Amino acid sequence: MELMSAPENTPVTEGELLSHLRLTDGEQDGTLARCVSTAIAMLDGDDGELGRALISQTWREYIRPPSNGSGVQLSLRPAQSIESVAFRDAEGAWVEADLTGFSLHVVEDAPVVFADVWPVGHGFQSLRIDYVAGYGDDGASVPDTIKQAILLLAAHYYLERAPVVSKESSAELPISIDRLLQRYKVWVR
Repeated sequence: MELMSAPENTPVTEGELLSHLRLTDGEQDGTLARCVSTAIAMLDGDDGELGRALISQTWREYIRPPSNGSGVQLSLRPAQSIESVAFRDAEGAWVEADLTGFSLHVVEDAPVVFADVWPVGHGFQSLRIDYVAGYGDDGASVPDTIKQAILLLAAHYYLERAPVVSKESSAELPISIDRLLQRYKVWVR
């Protein structure tokens, strides 16, 4: 997968973290910005723990073409729209398909692309789909539970500045954050 267009906004702002931590404006600005961006990166996009795009962003996914009548499941949720579909021809060049025969559906929370007729591609992963994924264009569209988890995680990074380790075990995420995110995690992609 390739990120083609990054989100223009963030689900949580530095100002929201500032308020969450009850700090005054101007205190630790650079550190707060890094904590927010790190917390978002831990959860967002293809490499994120959730398997979801939080703010609208365009992704390119390479897929093995299915048989006709079958759909192709996209990796990131929630998908908003299909931007382009292309297939690799016999010479190895990408050929853009007409989007008229393609449709995006949600099947049991998973975005699935269907086609009237799938183009015949040559080679493994010879189908390329560009699509927009994310809850919306700004933080207001992201579920409050996810935003709260981002704030807690960013605050944890700011306050602890070291991994959480006890004699019995170590944990990457404080348990309260993990519980907030549980229902949003995509377990199989």
